Amino acid sequence: MADERPKGSYTYPNTSDDPDRTNVLKNRWGIETHSELRVKEYRATAVRMAELAEGDGPQGNFDKAHLKAIHGYIFQDVYEWAGQTRNESPVVEGQRVEPIGGLSKGGTSFLPGSRIEMGLDEALKPIRDPQALRNATIEEFPERTEQVLSEQNFVRPFREGNGHAQEACICELGRLYGREIDVSVITKPRMIEASIATTNDRPVPQ
Repeated sequence: MADERPKGSYTYPNTSDDPDRTNVLKNRWGIETHSELRVKEYRATAVRMAELAEGDGPQGNFDKAHLKAIHGYIFQDVYEWAGQTRNESPVVEGQRVEPIGGLSKGGTSFLPGSRIEMGLDEALKPIRDPQALRNATIEEFPERTEQVLSEQNFVRPFREGNGHAQEACICELGRLYGREIDVSVITKPRMIEASIATTNDRPVPQ
């Protein structure tokens, strides 16, 4: 029986010790350095983020399908797997890749890949009830959105681009309910701290 396990990879082969050429994500331009990819990705996603801010792009109910669609819209010009979560097995350059189960960064472990669907459902709960959002006070609305951001940061559903997708989703939610949300006030250290607190406050996923 033929071996049908995924044989592809999210990254280009490492043929150099140069950190700029190590573990570079495969992209639609075929760029194999982090420095060049970073610039091209920034320019491409900035255009898509601006379009979303103007009301273009996917519409939805701020559920996991909506979040995936937003990620897919933002990164459609950059990655073949845009809009697919890391528990899926997308085709990259003609080969299917393995789902990403364990993921960690800076000593923080994120939700196991097998739990992403359930994790996203839980993370998005605070913005699921339109009536509660309409009735939310000026303090309650940002509290709900910050809770969603910290929960999503723990889930970390995508291989790359989580921050952009989360920001666009929350800003779109704010526009829908006439609330201006400035995600820049939520600093990176604060987000990491919230994510760690979220992780520590829950049982270890089985």
